[in-house]
Amino acid sequence: MKRLCIVASLLLLLSSCALSGVPTPTAAPEPTPTQQSDLATLHILFIGNSHMYTNDLPRMFARLAEAGGHPVKADMAAKAGYLLEEHVTDPDTSKKLDSAKWDIVVLQENSNIPQVASKRDEQMYPAARTLNQRIESIGAQTIFFMTWASAWKIADDRFDDFVEEQALITAAYQTIAQELDALLAPAGVAFETSLRQRRDLFLWKDNDYLHANHRGTYLGACVVYALIFRESPEGLSYKDGLTEDTARFLQSIAAEVVLADSTS
Repeated sequence: MKRLCIVASLLLLLSSCALSGVPTPTAAPEPTPTQQSDLATLHILFIGNSHMYTNDLPRMFARLAEAGGHPVKADMAAKAGYLLEEHVTDPDTSKKLDSAKWDIVVLQENSNIPQVASKRDEQMYPAARTLNQRIESIGAQTIFFMTWASAWKIADDRFDDFVEEQALITAAYQTIAQELDALLAPAGVAFETSLRQRRDLFLWKDNDYLHANHRGTYLGACVVYALIFRESPEGLSYKDGLTEDTARFLQSIAAEVVLADSTS
């Protein structure tokens, strides 16, 4: 399966923003996003469900961006259990899309949908196409936020089954992102990578094994940071209460997963 070309897509985003009159981070041919004086404020809307508002992932991302010298305004349209197809017709989501001049809109599907072929083909993909069309019509760029497999199989000492479930989720998001020439924030891959390296650092809430705990949400926010700004979050001062060791490890995982193949 073709890998998503993150750098090329981001450069395309910057050039398209210039054509549409949206301020670009820098007028130079090669953007230097770490220089705050060269940046315009980036407006980002997150659309999803409880995976977005549990621990407030948009807030964490915005704080990371601030620590990295990137002016960001982030908001979300998220309701419990929501599917992307529900967001298509939800008046609150529509109102949120019209509420600002968004540069980026992040889409996150209900975690039960991507791994089931019929639901993926009949619900996720059609809704993603419709939302992407709407996002493009307002001059914004689509990012898909890949979720993670549940941790129940890990708790039952069935790591191989967890990996298999994550592979289905990963493939589903890769397929639709490639089809729509959208960007992909591979948080689910980051979860698996973290788990392989530090099984002791659990990333799920103990009471449901589905939603991210504080560490997991931080990792997801770091993944979005690395994707959008094309730079590692390693060394950022914002840790949101995590220990230095934990924050640095999660920052490094995000950089490894997102940036390792950025030139391929």
